Amino acid sequence: MSKYIVPMSSSGHCPKSLCAMLLNYPKKDKPSWLSTTAEEGNLHEDAIKNKLKKEGLIVEDNHQECSVCKERYGTGRSGIHVEIERDKFLLVGHMDGLVHEKDNCENVKILECKSMSQNEFYRWLNKEFGNFPGYANQLSCYMQAIGVYEALYIVKNRNSGQTNRYELNTIPVPFNVIEEKLNNVCNAVDKNELLEYDYDPESIECQRCDYIGLCIPEIKPLDAKTIEEVQVAIGNRELAKKQQKELDKDVNQAEEIIKSYLKATRLKQRAFGWAFSLTLDATITTYPKDNLIAAGVSQELMDKAKKVSNSFDRLWMKNLNSEED
Repeated sequence: MSKYIVPMSSSGHCPKSLCAMLLNYPKKDKPSWLSTTAEEGNLHEDAIKNKLKKEGLIVEDNHQECSVCKERYGTGRSGIHVEIERDKFLLVGHMDGLVHEKDNCENVKILECKSMSQNEFYRWLNKEFGNFPGYANQLSCYMQAIGVYEALYIVKNRNSGQTNRYELNTIPVPFNVIEEKLNNVCNAVDKNELLEYDYDPESIECQRCDYIGLCIPEIKPLDAKTIEEVQVAIGNRELAKKQQKELDKDVNQAEEIIKSYLKATRLKQRAFGWAFSLTLDATITTYPKDNLIAAGVSQELMDKAKKVSNSFDRLWMKNLNSEED
């Protein structure tokens, strides 16, 4: 009996998603920019490795297409091929590399390089693997595959170029946990079944899942009255926003006239039944998060100083028939 092939990069997916993958369920369409981002990721990976080499470290890697996967599956990605075979499944992965000091070949560490957008980078700094369980599972598979339980994990902010080095000396996810999940998945797939898993609309993992269509609750059809009410509300909202823009423009024009009057007379005064105060060359000081990180302020200190507003329901809307943002 042939074994189920599971990419190590997918080992952290939920049981339902893994079942869908092995049963060849159709995936959701991927955005066109994703392939470009992956290509850019390879460039960032090379830059990280070159920097390590300049620091005197030895980096072992493979830039060629994996010959093992090429022979088996007709195609393969670059990286150091590793695999874990069990009765029902074969985990396959490609490590970014191995790294060690020039004079210490025995103390080898797994090298993993990730590049992220600015928002993703902040998520990483906040909880590291806690916000990226898929990466934790992937690295755990690498460790189990080659018996090396130390790693140098380098994450790069694609926007700023800032990097975060994270060194591990223990496996992030015990492999028996991964193995048990995959065995349950394989048993379900044998029966042509999907394992159930709680869908969380707030979870980034759920939102980005290739098989989210299997979990999104079915929308109940609306009656004609409700549809009409929503359409009217959308129209009223857009009209009010246009009127608000005009009102803001009127306010700004009026304030310029008042400012001119105060500059010509006195900056602080009482007149026309109003009290006025005009501060010239006023500035507002902000503390952008990326600036704080660049200045060496830790996430822990930022968490202590932050102030969280009361919760509210935030609405985002975009007119699909308009080219305006």
